[in-house]
Amino acid sequence: MPYVQTSGACVQRECVRDEGRGVWWLILQRVQIWRQVRRSRKLLENLPDHALLDLGLTRADVRREVARSFWDHNRTG
Repeated sequence: MPYVQTSGACVQRECVRDEGRGVWWLILQRVQIWRQVRRSRKLLENLPDHALLDLGLTRADVRREVARSFWDHNRTG
């Protein structure tokens, strides 16, 4: 997805469709993404072992993912 430089921060183009919303809109979007990342990791952490096996994950994979910071969501591994 293309990125756009705004106010020193690089954000995905879909977040800046309406430039009239300004920097507060971008901040709100980023916080919402971080909250979703946190929720997803919590759900992953609470899955039973048989569900993790279906996903091809081990408990160690989950511990590693859950240990990542909430803002660390773009890179893999």
